[in-house]
This record gives sequence, structure tokens and C-alpha cells, in this order.
Amino acid sequence: MSNKAPERLKIFGDFTALIGDDIGHLSTEWDTVIRDDIFMSSAYLELLQRCPPHNYTFRYAVIYDGVEVAGAIYFQIRPLNLSESFDVHTHSTSIWARIRTAIVKWGVSLVNHEFLVCGNVLLTGEHGFKFRPGISESDQHRIVEASIEHIRTLVRTEDRKNIRSVLLKDFYTDPSSRTNTFRSPHYAVFKVQPVMVLNIKKEWRTFDDYLAAVRSKYRVKIKKGMKKAHLVETREMTLEEMEGLETYMFELYKGTSERAMFNLFELHPSYFTELKRTFPDRVRVHGMYLEGQLLGFYTLIQTNHGGEAHFLGYDIEKNPEFELYFNMLKSLVERAIELGFDKLGLSRTALEIKSFFGAEPHQLELHLRYANPLVNRMLPFILSKSVPKKEWIQRHPFKD
Repeated sequence: MSNKAPERLKIFGDFTALIGDDIGHLSTEWDTVIRDDIFMSSAYLELLQRCPPHNYTFRYAVIYDGVEVAGAIYFQIRPLNLSESFDVHTHSTSIWARIRTAIVKWGVSLVNHEFLVCGNVLLTGEHGFKFRPGISESDQHRIVEASIEHIRTLVRTEDRKNIRSVLLKDFYTDPSSRTNTFRSPHYAVFKVQPVMVLNIKKEWRTFDDYLAAVRSKYRVKIKKGMKKAHLVETREMTLEEMEGLETYMFELYKGTSERAMFNLFELHPSYFTELKRTFPDRVRVHGMYLEGQLLGFYTLIQTNHGGEAHFLGYDIEKNPEFELYFNMLKSLVERAIELGFDKLGLSRTALEIKSFFGAEPHQLELHLRYANPLVNRMLPFILSKSVPKKEWIQRHPFKD
């Protein structure tokens, strides 16, 4: 991060952008637009500046319509070597299958450069840009594209780095869930695993009410999982406890996150304590203890629209014995009911077990552009072959 003042740039018409790399220089203007998204608030973005994911830097664009603040756009930048993240191969002996695989490997190997993201790789959901009412969708799309081009130029001239690929994430495909859209013929559109969301019914006042709404075979399995953890105490952690266990919590998080098929980031070791310190009343971190020893933890964040399960970590070796992950999900549902949330976001991993607890999938789409025109035209094919896909069964635990 530099101390350079934000730079005012022309977009089109009466629209201009104030672009900088320190949210502290822009927080007053930024927060006039961002009112209902904790993850786009200047307080959260300042936290990420203090404790950034490994190798990440940031850019911020405040958009003006004349003299009036009209919008805010958030960007993340990191070096990317996609060949280290995707395992592209074939078991077929067909010569054509091998040729196709070779082409995909070649395409993936080209993605080794600076990567610009409009949005937040740490999260699922629409946390990339927000405009005040009255700015048309077509103007929003033009402003976002123009801001991207300005940032690419700034990074090239100031940092001597070349941004070759741009990702815009995430946009809900269901209009009832969507707050933002993006359309451009220059971008390939693709989907990854959906985000899982549990809708919490008003009549659920306790976890027993929830269990009463679950079919018998699921209720039996939930109670069986709970029984395996009957010696484990789950309780909310204080900031002081988290500070004392910061290093160990980071180790638990890393041990869990490293098992993911694809991961674009690694959190800062102080992320969890800084998150709790920044939002003491909206962030709850629960630890799972066995005879005073921390076995795992999860984070639950209160948003303006319910609750979001955030990052977690647990002892991989102890997980089978105590069903730690299963009981974290159970505890998340229980806490969400107690806190009166109307829905609980559960992110986009472990889809089947989350549907076991009643969460339903909500599909999102992402938009990707590569600087080389030939590679950009091949992106739909490359993405169709290289984006990880995992088959799963949607469970329906609730009574009709």
C-alpha cells in the first residue's frame, strides 16, 4: 500500500472515478454508497489492508456523476499461476482426447501473470460494486469496464506489472436473489459450485423446533452425529482467548483449507482476531473444546440480510472420531435460530452435507476475460474442461 493520493480519471459523459490503493483516503465517500453490505464496508476493507491474504493488493474506485457520489467498485490483485491450481488430465487412450487435453493444458499454462478481480475471492456473493439508485445497468456495466481499463493502465505504469486476466465475481443467476448484473461480449461466462443457503422458518424458536420439522431418518442421523461429540464443549470465544490461540487457530484453518480442490488465497494469520476486534458485536467465533483443548472453531457473521458462516478450522485427525465438521454445521444452524436470522449462508463447499441440514443451492456466475484475443476466444472451452466439477446429491430433509 502506498500513500499516494487517489487519482481522478474521466470515465464517460459526466462520470468520473477517484481511484486509489488505500481505502482510508476514500472511506467517507465510499460509505455513502455502501450501507448494507458489511463485506464492502470501509471498516472490513481496512481490515483486509491490515491483514491481507498472501500476495494480494487492492484498488478502490469511487464513481462520481458530476459532483455526486454514484457508486463504489472494489478490486483485488494477485499473481496467478493457474497451472498450479488445476489438475488437467485424461485417462482416455483416444488420440483426440489427448489432443484436447494438451490444448487445455497449454491454455491453462498461459495464465501466469497478474490477476485482477472485481469482487472478493474470500467470499461468495455480490461484493464487487454498488451504485446508487438511478444509475442504469448499461451505464453501470460501462463504468465497471472503463474502471478496469484505468486500473490496468495504473498498475502497468506505477507497479510495472501487466494484468492479463480479469475476473468479475459473483452474480446470482436467480433474479429474486440478484442485486447486481454484468454483461459484456468480451467476457466468458461460467459457473462454479453453488452457494448453499438455509432458509430459517419463523416457527423455529429453538433447535428442537428445527428437529421436529426434519424427517425421521434425518433426525436420527443428526442425533447420532451429535452423540459422537457429546464430550465436546462448543462455546463462544472471547477476543482475549482468540489472541492467545491465534497461531493455533491459523494452523487449524490452514490444515482444513489445504484440502480444497482449488484455492485462490491464504488468509493472514491475524485475520480472525482482527475480524472479531473490528466487528465485536457482529462476529461470533465458536470453539469446540475437549478437556480444555481447542479441536476446531467456526465463525458466524451477522449481516443485514441474516447470517453468514465464514471461515473455520478443525483438527483433521480428530474429525472422524468426533464428527467435528458435522457438529459445526449443527451448531451453526442452532446459533442462527437462536439469533433470529431469517437465513444462513453456508458458502459453496461440502454441498451434500449442507443440503442434509436443509440448505438449498443458489447458482452464481462469474465473468472472465484474458488479454490475448486468441486465448480469450478459447476461454469457454478451457473453462468447460478445467473448472472442477463435483457430482453431489441434493438432500431434502424437511417434512412435506
